[in-house]
Amino acid sequence: MTLYDWAYNEREVVSFQADYGTYTLMTYISPPQPPSRQIEQQNMAIYNHFVVNALVLYRSLGSPWFMFNRIVSGIWLNCSFLFIRGVAAVMCLSSPTIFPVANRTGVRFIDVPRSLLISSLFAGEATWIAYILHDMLHPLTGAYTKRYATLSCCYLGL
Repeated sequence: MTLYDWAYNEREVVSFQADYGTYTLMTYISPPQPPSRQIEQQNMAIYNHFVVNALVLYRSLGSPWFMFNRIVSGIWLNCSFLFIRGVAAVMCLSSPTIFPVANRTGVRFIDVPRSLLISSLFAGEATWIAYILHDMLHPLTGAYTKRYATLSCCYLGL
């Protein structure tokens, strides 16, 4: 009967192997617990703190928002790092958000739709790929860079 409980994820089994033998332990029956939302809320609070500080700092300096990413990316950050960051954002946008939910037979995953704010943040991160391509193509396109860079970034933001 205990194997049946373990198969339905109601018990956990741990095996300790030592020099003189193996000790197998099994927990009492307990319902599965989904992860806490508190950890997610703490991470969001830290992220919001940095975003608000960045907004206050950049607004007080009077820098234009659209040009700030282009200038900073080429000077402070590595282009390969930004490309990986953009690809990761595209992968996050193309994959569903799942959340574990406990039921009587175990834990199952449900699809939770992203908020508009989170989707907008991912779309903004995905524009790093366009910024890198614009920087690489600028020697070939010259004066046309300003025209196609603005249009392509607006299109990617949608």
